[in-house]
Amino acid sequence: MTKKFLHKTIDPKNFTHKAAARAERFWIVVHTDEGGYIEEDFTVHVWDDGSFTISDNNGKSFISVNGEAAKAISAYLTQNP
Repeated sequence: MTKKFLHKTIDPKNFTHKAAARAERFWIVVHTDEGGYIEEDFTVHVWDDGSFTISDNNGKSFISVNGEAAKAISAYLTQNP
């Protein structure tokens, strides 16, 4: 079994949240000897002020983060270990 992490930048005309500055769609794809399937499928929208949303594209989960929390999470995620 192998997993691949794929992503695509979304064209602004296709944003769910039209006021966002950018959006990315992500997939985690699993390949097995019997075939393959998508394990995860989600979209991240980011606003100019650093706020962001993460939406699971199966409609089961959604998170919106703004203010100091968004700044702290973004800083953490962009650290180089």
